[in-house]
Amino acid sequence: MALFTSKYGHFVALKLLKYTSVDQKTLLLANVKPQIAHLVKNRYSAIVLNEFYLHYATAEEKAMVIKQCYGPSLQTLSDASETLSEVFEKHPEKKPHILKYVSEMTWARKLDPG
Repeated sequence: MALFTSKYGHFVALKLLKYTSVDQKTLLLANVKPQIAHLVKNRYSAIVLNEFYLHYATAEEKAMVIKQCYGPSLQTLSDASETLSEVFEKHPEKKPHILKYVSEMTWARKLDPG
């Protein structure tokens, strides 16, 4: 995780994404999965996650990253293909928790410049 959040280390992480095999990329994501919500808030690690998400992630990995960003309320649901609006329709009791978590993440990102 320190590699992702470092001012210069994130360049190494970007090169790892570019030049490693698919299996190694999956292993890299598995290692940072518990910290994705924290990594999104950091300027440098957000660049690495964005690169992974846009260019290398499978549909399942993209769904997992999104679920991590919506907080623990959404992570407990098993269907990775559901959109957020579908989750709100099926589980209206989770809506305030998810929206509060996303709001806190947004403000934390504004306060954490590096």
